Amino acid sequence: KTFFAECDGHGVDAELLREAAHRLAARRSSAEAQEGLSAFLEKRAPHWIAAD
Repeated sequence: KTFFAECDGHGVDAELLREAAHRLAARRSSAEAQEGLSAFLEKRAPHWIAAD
């Protein structure tokens, strides 16, 4: 949501697309994302890591 808010009113260009791809890749490679995807595919509840 933050990224989209930062982009509001700006045109789409190569730099914006690179930044979006970078942020998405970082989120999808996190331990939390991997656990969520695994849980979904295995049809089980995710084992979330508790926040400090």
